[in-house]
Amino acid sequence: MQTMLSVAEVAAQGEAVYDAKIKRDEETYRSQFALIEPESGDFEIAADEEAAALRLEARHPGRVFYVKKIGFAASEFVGGASA
Repeated sequence: MQTMLSVAEVAAQGEAVYDAKIKRDEETYRSQFALIEPESGDFEIAADEEAAALRLEARHPGRVFYVKKIGFAASEFVGGASA
C-alpha cells in the first residue's frame, strides 16, 4: 500500500536522506542532481536529471521524488503518485 506524504513530509524526509547519505560527498557530485524516494531512502545521482528520474522511477513507479542540485539550496519535486 502506498502512503501519501504531504509536501512538507517529502521535503523533510528527502533532506534527511540527503544529509545522511549524500551530503558528505557534495564536492565529488557538485552540480549534479540527487533524486530521492523519501520513504525508502533510495536515490540516484546524475548530471542528467531525467536519466536519474527514469532509473529511480523504474524501481519506484508512481512515487513522488525529492530532487536537489547537489551543493545548492534549491530543490523541487518530480513525478507524481496516483491516488
